[in-house]
Formats: sequence, C-alpha cells, structure tokens
Amino acid sequence: MVSIIHAEGRNTTALLVPKDSPIKTVADLKGKKIVTGRGSIGHYLAIKALATAGLTTKDVQFIFLLPSESRLVLDNGTVDAWATWDPYTTVVTSQSQARVLISGNKLLSNHLYLAATQKAIADKRPQLDDFVARVDRAYAWANTHPDEYAAAQAKITGLPLAVHIEVAKDTHLTPVAIDDSVISGLQATADTYQKEGLLTQHIDVSQGFDKSFNAKRAPLSQASR
Repeated sequence: MVSIIHAEGRNTTALLVPKDSPIKTVADLKGKKIVTGRGSIGHYLAIKALATAGLTTKDVQFIFLLPSESRLVLDNGTVDAWATWDPYTTVVTSQSQARVLISGNKLLSNHLYLAATQKAIADKRPQLDDFVARVDRAYAWANTHPDEYAAAQAKITGLPLAVHIEVAKDTHLTPVAIDDSVISGLQATADTYQKEGLLTQHIDVSQGFDKSFNAKRAPLSQASR
C-alpha cells in the first residue's frame, strides 16, 4: 500500500432494511437473510454489526450477490437486509423503500487503499510519488467541488447525477498517514476473514505497506481520527 484515504460520510457503508420491516435493531436480524458481496466491505460490516448485538454469522443466512442483484432481492422481499456501501446506500434509501438499520461509520475505518507492485515501487518511485500527490490533490478538490466531482462520477457509473451529488456533498475525503493504526486495522479485517473461512491461512498485512510514501505527502491526518 502506498496511499490511504479516509472517507467520512453519513452512510459510507450501511446495513439496510425495508422501511416497513419489523427489524428495528441488529439483534432482530437473528435467523434472517442478509445479502452482500462475499469478502466485500459490506460483508465485513455485517460481521461487525452482528457482533455489536452478540450475534455471529451462524445466527443469520448470508446470500452473496452483486450490488445490482442485491437491490432486487431486497426490494422483492427475498432477503431481510443488505450490507452495502455508497453510492448504493444513497440510491436505495432515496429511490427504494429502504432505511438504514446501522451505519458503518462507528464500526469501520472506511479507508480507501492505493496499492502498487514491488517492481513499480523499485523502478518508478518518482512517478508513484507524483501519482499519490495528484490523488491527494484530486480528493481535496472533490471536497470543495462536490457538483463537478459528482458529474464526473455519474459519467463513469451511469447512476443518476442527483445520487452522486448527494453522496459527494455528504462525503469528506482525507489523506491519512500509513501508520501502525492503519496496519492493525487491516490486520483485524484479515484475521476476521480467516476466522470466517474466507481466508485459508494467516496473512501478515504489514508486509504490504510502505510507510516511506508518507514523507513526500502533504501533512496527513492520523488514521484514528
């Protein structure tokens, strides 16, 4: 990893249920069906959310689908909840009869990771330093130009411009230092996935971070913010 961006928003990640669902708390998910992407940030959110209510993945039934399919099965009542991320949280809460059961803001780091190969780091370090700096500046620009950023995103995703405007105005993107708290946070994710059988062996994620990229970046926030 050569760069980390923290995404802070209202519903950057969230567990959604139909508006008229009798499910009022995470504890009510016991015995219910949750749709998400296998091994995705939504999957991790569901695991963390269940733990807050003393539940485990054995207490629910997971159905693993793509986001477009997930919305369909939530809307038609095939599943009881959907663990997902923006822009889907905004799309579904604004266009479908769905509400947020629990947000991931207090449960997850909501970090975006930029990775490079060891060969690229060795052979193209100046270009990577320049790229990381450009990405930092681009996100800083996005924070102050939400309408323009939303328009660019809408062209890429094909989702309604209004959805991306709402997401952009509700999300603040901040570069953070690659530090021990960032590394330990991702290690916790890897350990959780190993425990759940998504990873077959222990992974030392610290081997995938290069703190030297902090040096040429602008003053950075701490990951624990």
